[in-house]
Amino acid sequence: MALGAVGRIGGGWLAVLLVLAWWPAAFGVAVYDDVLNFDRNLALREFDLPRLLTEPFFREHLHYWRPFSQLVMAVADRAGSVGIHATAMLLHGLAAWFVLLILRRRPGTSAGTALVGGCLFVVHPLHAESVAWASALPDVLAGTCSLAALAAAMSARRGARWVAALLLLLAMFAKESAVAMAPALVLAPVLAGHGARRWSAPHAVAAAVAVAVWLSLRSWVIGPVSIDPFGSVSPWCHVTGGAEVFLRQLALLFVPWPLTPFRVGPAAATATGALVGGLLWLGLALAVVLVACGGWWRGRRWGIPLLVLVGPLLLPAICWPALGEFCIQDRYGYASALGLVLLAAPFVARRGRVVVVVLVAGIALANGQARIWRDQRRLVEHGLQVAPELATIQVMAGDQCLAASGDAGEATLVQARGHYDAALVAVLPRDAALQQERRSSAYIGLGWCDFLSPSTVLPRDAARVAEYFRRGIAEHAAAAPGWVGLGAALAVAQDRQGAERAFRRAIAIDPELPEAWFNLATLQVELGAHALARQSLQRALRYRPGFANAQRLLDELRAR
Repeated sequence: MALGAVGRIGGGWLAVLLVLAWWPAAFGVAVYDDVLNFDRNLALREFDLPRLLTEPFFREHLHYWRPFSQLVMAVADRAGSVGIHATAMLLHGLAAWFVLLILRRRPGTSAGTALVGGCLFVVHPLHAESVAWASALPDVLAGTCSLAALAAAMSARRGARWVAALLLLLAMFAKESAVAMAPALVLAPVLAGHGARRWSAPHAVAAAVAVAVWLSLRSWVIGPVSIDPFGSVSPWCHVTGGAEVFLRQLALLFVPWPLTPFRVGPAAATATGALVGGLLWLGLALAVVLVACGGWWRGRRWGIPLLVLVGPLLLPAICWPALGEFCIQDRYGYASALGLVLLAAPFVARRGRVVVVVLVAGIALANGQARIWRDQRRLVEHGLQVAPELATIQVMAGDQCLAASGDAGEATLVQARGHYDAALVAVLPRDAALQQERRSSAYIGLGWCDFLSPSTVLPRDAARVAEYFRRGIAEHAAAAPGWVGLGAALAVAQDRQGAERAFRRAIAIDPELPEAWFNLATLQVELGAHALARQSLQRALRYRPGFANAQRLLDELRAR
C-alpha cells in the first residue's frame, strides 16, 4: 500500500481513537499551575510578543525559555480554555500520525504494523498529562516537533536533514528536553535503512547546527544554561536517585499505573535504594555496550528504538533534584513512547485480539485519567485518594475549600482549616525551600480561615489572625499572599500605616498580584485617596479581568 494511502486511512483511524480516548480533555478549565501560566500570564493574555519571546516560562528562577510554546499558547488562548485543549489534542493526533510515518519508513514494516503503532501511541494513557493539562502543552508541542523531525530525517530526499534540523530547533524552542532527540536524528538514516557511512555524518552536522543555534540564542536572550547538578542532595544520592527516577519513569511506559501526577521520589537516600540505584546504572551501561557490540543491523532493529526509548528519560534522571517534589511525571515519557511503539508494534500487530484489548484498555484508562484534569476539584479529590499523607496535597485541598467558602459557608472553612492543620504534620517535600513554602502556605491558609470565620470578632481578634500570617511570612518571606493577609489583619485593627507597608511589600514581591492592589485600593479609599485608589483598582483589573469586587468598588468611585 502506498504511503499516501496509509497516511489517509491511518489518519482517519487515529482521529477516531483520539476523540474516543481524549474527548474529556476538551472541556477542561484552569487547574494546578494553569493559574500562573495562563490566568496570571499578562504577556500571554495581552499577546505582548517581545515578552512572549524573551521572558522565561513559568517561574523566573527556573530559566525555562520556551518562546515557541509561549507563542502557540498565546494564539490558542484567544479561544479560551477550549482553544488550549483543542490545540493539545490536535497536536497529539499529529504526533501519532508522525509515529505512523516513522514506522512506515522502517524497512520491512507493513502498513498494518505502522497503523497499529500509530494507534498504540495515540491511546497510550501516559499521555494524559500532556494532552489534558493546559500547562503541559509545551510537552506535546515539543514531542510533535521532535517526531516530525525524526520522520523528516528518515527521508531520502535532498535537504531532508535541514528540514529535520529546523523541526528539532522548533522542538527545543518548545521545551528544552527536546535536545535529547538529537542523537536519534543523527541515526535516522540507519533506522530508515539508508546505511550509516553515507548518511549519518551530514545528519550529525545538521543536528549539531540546530543545537548550537538554540544554545546561542538561549544564552543571548536569558543567559546560559545553569542547573545545580546536585541540588540539596549528595553526589552519591544524586546518582543513585537518578537511577530510581529512570527506572520508575521507564516502567510507566510499559505499565502506566498508578496514573497520577503525584508521584514522589526518589527513595535513594536509603542504603537499599542506593544499592539498587547503583545496580540499575550498571545494568544500563552494560545494555549500551551490548547494543554497541551487536553491529549496525542489530542496532537498526533494536539499538535505535532502545535509544529513542531511553534517551529522553535520561534528562529527568540526571536533573531530578531540580524538578521539584514530583520528579516522576507522565509528560516526561511523551517522546519515549515512540521507542516503545517501535519495539512493540511488530509483535502486537501479529495478534488481532491483543490489538483490540490493548486499544480498548488504553482508551478506557486515557479517558478516565483525562477527567481528573478537567477542574481543580477533581484533581484535588484524586490527590487526596492517592497521596493524602503529603503536605502539598493537603495545602491544595485547603486552598480549594477556602476558594469555595464564599458560597458554601462556614462548614467549608472548617474543612479548609482541617486540611491546613493536616499539612503542618504531613510529609513535606525533600527540598528545604519547598518545605518552607508548604508550611508558609498552611499558616497563611489558617490565617484566612480565621479572618473569614463568622466566629472571629474583628478587630478584637485581629492580633490572633495576624499571628498566623506572620508565621507564614517567617517561614517564607517571599510569600506575597502572606503579606496581603497581614495587611488585611492590620487594616481591621486600624493600623493603616502597617497595613499599607504590608500591601506594598506584597506588590514589591509580586507586582501583578491583583489581591494586593485591591486591598491597597480599599485602604486608600478609607484614607480618602480616591485618585490613587482608582489607579490601584485599574491595576487589579488589568491583572485579573473580571475581578468583581474590584470592578464594583471602581464603579462606586467613578459615580462619586
